[in-house]
Amino acid sequence: MPSFETKVTEIRENPRGGYVVVLRPNSLVSDIAYPSIRVEPFFECTVGAIQTDYLELIAQEIPPVQLGQAVTIHAVKPVV
Repeated sequence: MPSFETKVTEIRENPRGGYVVVLRPNSLVSDIAYPSIRVEPFFECTVGAIQTDYLELIAQEIPPVQLGQAVTIHAVKPVV
């Protein structure tokens, strides 16, 4: 399970509902479909985008994080 620390660089309302949390830097490989990603501090989210330099998470509720806050990402690699 890859884990890394990153920082919240943006929190914005999602036009489809909920919130988008942008994290930088990103250490996940963008062409892998991770079956599960967990965030500490924990909040319910799904992955919106995995880019080379950032990670977008989609949350339906206001996430318990603030701009500049460090968070830890734990990603489960897919079984092949």
